[in-house]
Amino acid sequence: SGGATAKLFVTSASSVNIAVAASSTYTIGGGTAPYSVSSNNKAVATASVSGTTLLVSGIAAGTAQVHVFDASGAAVVITVNVGFGGTTTNLFTTAPSSIDIAVASSNTYTIGGGTPPYSVSSSGTGVVTASVSGTILSVNGIATGTAQVLVFDATGTSVPITVNIASGGTSTKLFTTSANSVNILVAASNTYTIGGGTAPYTVSSSNKSIATASVSGTSLLINGIAAGAAQVLVTDTVGASVSIDVTVSATASQVIDVQPNGATGNVGDVLQFLVSGASPAYTITVNNTSIATVSPASVATSGGSFSVTLLNAGSTTITIVDSLGQSKSFILTVSQLSTSLRLSPSALIIGEDSTTPIVLNIYGGAGPYRAFTSDQTLSSVSTSSASLTVALGTNSGRCINPIDSSGARIPNGTFDVIVTVLDSLGASATSTITIKDNGVGTGAIAPGAPPCL
Repeated sequence: SGGATAKLFVTSASSVNIAVAASSTYTIGGGTAPYSVSSNNKAVATASVSGTTLLVSGIAAGTAQVHVFDASGAAVVITVNVGFGGTTTNLFTTAPSSIDIAVASSNTYTIGGGTPPYSVSSSGTGVVTASVSGTILSVNGIATGTAQVLVFDATGTSVPITVNIASGGTSTKLFTTSANSVNILVAASNTYTIGGGTAPYTVSSSNKSIATASVSGTSLLINGIAAGAAQVLVTDTVGASVSIDVTVSATASQVIDVQPNGATGNVGDVLQFLVSGASPAYTITVNNTSIATVSPASVATSGGSFSVTLLNAGSTTITIVDSLGQSKSFILTVSQLSTSLRLSPSALIIGEDSTTPIVLNIYGGAGPYRAFTSDQTLSSVSTSSASLTVALGTNSGRCINPIDSSGARIPNGTFDVIVTVLDSLGASATSTITIKDNGVGTGAIAPGAPPCL
């Protein structure tokens, strides 16, 4: 199903912190437009949608859940904590908007404002890496070039920093991320990173009829032309060089073998695979990570294993690529044991003097689940894994005294409490708990039964 619509998503975290009177914006994608949004506690947080932009605003201290829906009813739930660690100070760092760092050196700065915890990303980890520990930002120079570092707070607000990595004055030796000797198939290509030395870099091949090579910034590309051997020489601007022995093969001597070769499973399963043959190491990728994820992403030796965790119903392709660039793919199909959300039992009757918690089983749907009750004085609800527990409410009992329209008591009358479960995709199911008046509220209390007044 290569044309399948991407799963509904929001660029926020699953739980965000917002200050009172502050707002945060996020992007909605996937699913089926148009999108809509609701808040289960508008006194704490409100939310609105304009196209693909979600705006969440903090009203008062507390916690609310914002539900983002697409046109098909799929939903994403965001827990919004208002006033919990929130601040009206804008996110900032002590780093200037543009900084210069030498290769193999590091600079540290302080992060403040916004809403902790903080995180960081780099647009080019081959040039710059960055990390955060509490309020300390570390920026590390890897190779000559320029990259952008983004510092985020818990609401998704970011501060950009342009980082220029200079080679001048560095004592780091010229290097490439390739091995000293590499194998490439005819008509295939391998890409590596160049670092250290003094940029700019140049490259040459001892036999262009066997292998060609080119450089773009810090990226080295080697192409297999015909079967044979050649030497690729990478040189920096001061004449330092690194040589790479390249062997080009017409065909691989073996093929990649994976066991099992294709599989099916259910959401939540973890499948194990063995990979062998061809030319290790192997790289494993999944073309749709919303359906399944793989670990580890690379296997170093023939006969090694990797596992695949099944996340959602659907199909995805697992691809294994060896060191020569040859690949093997197979289809992985994931099913949901029961796609219809339901509660069991869906209806039951209890006496008003009952105080025992009631456990309902949840079947189908997609966890995690949330529960609601139509009467909080007679009941409280909670979920744990695939079960829903109905306990006593604020009255600390289930006593009822049904009356008719004239105010006269109805002997043996009943009162219904509706319990609802909602899954992570917005599906819902209900169970009706009927409480029956058995007279204990009028003084006829059974021996050992609690008062019901």
